[in-house]
Amino acid sequence: MTPARPPGAGGRPTGGAAQAVEGAGADGTAGAAQVRDASRDPVARRQPSLAARRARQRGLIRLAVLVLMLVSLAVLTYLLLASSLLGVRSVDVTGTTVLTDDQVREAAAVPVGQPMLRLDSAAIAGRVATLAAVAQVRVERSWPSAVIVHVTERVPVAFEPTGTAARLVDGGGLFFATVPAPPPGLPELHAPDGAPARAAAMVITALGDPAYQALRAELVAVSAESPADVRLRLRGDRTVRWGSAADSGRKAEVLAVLLSQPGQVYDVASPDLPTIR
Repeated sequence: MTPARPPGAGGRPTGGAAQAVEGAGADGTAGAAQVRDASRDPVARRQPSLAARRARQRGLIRLAVLVLMLVSLAVLTYLLLASSLLGVRSVDVTGTTVLTDDQVREAAAVPVGQPMLRLDSAAIAGRVATLAAVAQVRVERSWPSAVIVHVTERVPVAFEPTGTAARLVDGGGLFFATVPAPPPGLPELHAPDGAPARAAAMVITALGDPAYQALRAELVAVSAESPADVRLRLRGDRTVRWGSAADSGRKAEVLAVLLSQPGQVYDVASPDLPTIR
């Protein structure tokens, strides 16, 4: 008689084991099927290539933007530094009275058509400053194509008659211009160029102070044979021996008092010891 086999010792597995094996087999089969299905899915296969194309497109866009920026920069540099499109087309002048605008333009010698950024403003101002009548000059760029030359002329304090014309002199004794007729209100100046003319001009400038307005209104002419021998001619054919330009303020105060007394020659060369004749 053959002994009975214990359950699970051989042959077919028991129901529980069979179920476990079948369950494992079913899960494994399902996982493998899912992997195979994913590998055959066209959308899944397209995802890596689509991302790569998008990355290349972004790279091309960045490259195109960079190229466009470089081209724009090159064009702008050409327009500003080499092209006459933004070059000088006009030269305007301000502040002239003794000089004419054409005289200033000729001295400035601004190259028409030259790009604005390449203009040498200092050189232009230096050329204009060589004009004797110019005290100060400033050159300004007025975009897109104009240059403005701002001129400050010397201020005349007296004039020297020269026949049919008059030479203007500034407060430093510089004869800077010849005009057909002197500006009204200026006294005549009779002094050699150089130190005598400078001393006489300094005295006239000192008398321009508002405190000496009444005295300045009496002044007709100033002469100087030397820097230490300045003389004034006043209305009424009166003469003032002024001496040097030193202590002009003190001399003007003393002279204002002396003029209240009659006389023809007033000497204030030594303001502490004035005399009247």
